[in-house]
Amino acid sequence: MKLESIALTFCALLFAAITCIAQVPSVTYTTMAGVTLFSSTSATATATSAVTPVPNRSALGNLLITTSGITGSPSGCTLALYSVSNASGVAPASPEQTASFTISTGTHAQTVAALSASDVTTDAIQAIYACSSAYPTAGTITVSFAPINTTNVTVTSGALTVTNPVVVTQTTTGDPCENPQVAKSSVALAISTATTTQLVAPSGTTAVYVCGLSASFGASTTMSLEYGTSSACTGTHALTGVYAPATGSILTLGGAHLVTPGSQGVCAVSTGTGGINGVLTFVQQ
Repeated sequence: MKLESIALTFCALLFAAITCIAQVPSVTYTTMAGVTLFSSTSATATATSAVTPVPNRSALGNLLITTSGITGSPSGCTLALYSVSNASGVAPASPEQTASFTISTGTHAQTVAALSASDVTTDAIQAIYACSSAYPTAGTITVSFAPINTTNVTVTSGALTVTNPVVVTQTTTGDPCENPQVAKSSVALAISTATTTQLVAPSGTTAVYVCGLSASFGASTTMSLEYGTSSACTGTHALTGVYAPATGSILTLGGAHLVTPGSQGVCAVSTGTGGINGVLTFVQQ
C-alpha cells in the first residue's frame, strides 16, 4: 500500500519508553509594595512630602488617603503630584496631576487616582497637600501610593479580574515543543546505508524532546528511533516502532512528541540502501 503521508498521534502509541506530556500553564500573583508620602502629618496647613522613589519606575497607581481627628470645615483640599527625576531630585514647577478630595470630620479613608497612563515612567514622585478655602482646625492626614503594574499582565482569553496593585507573571511548564518561547534545534537526516546513526548526542542530565520529523524513503528502506547513552545509543530503548513506507513516501511526525529520559541521546536505526533524507527538530533540556 502506497502512503503519501503518515501522520502519527503520539499519545496513541503504546510504547513503554514513550511519555506523553501535557502543557500546564500556571499564573503567580505577587502583591507590589506601596510607598508612603505622608504619615500622620498635620492637616491644618500646607505640607510637602519627601521625594519618594516609586516601584518599577511606574507612577501609574492610586492614592490611599486617610484623615483622622479632623475638626472644622475644611474645603478645597487637593494633592498636587509631581514627577521627579533622580538625576535632578527636583520637582518641576507644574504638577503632573492635581487630585481633589473631600476631608470629613472624624476619621475618613478614600482612594483617588494618581498619575495617569501618560505619566507612568518616572524615578520618584512628590506630593503637596493644600486646601484653597479652609484647612481643618485639627487632625492628621496619611497618604500612600499604591502602584498598578501593567507591564507583566497578559490576558490571553476571556477576562482577567485582579485586585490592584499586583504583578502577574505567567510561566509555562510541560512539553517544550508546545512552548513558543523555547527555541527549537534541528538535525539533518542523510542516511544511505543500513546502520545506526546518532541524531542527538547525550548532554549531561538533559532529556531530548523530539518535536517533529519529516523524511523521504527510498526503496525497501525502514527506520525506527531509539535512545541510549553513546554515539551508537548503547543500552538502546525504542522510541518508535519500525517505519516502512512505500518508496518515495514522506514520513511526517508532527504532533506526536517523543521524549527520552535524562542523560540520553537519540539515534535512527535504518535498514536497506534506498536512503533516508529529511530533518528532525528537537529541544534538549
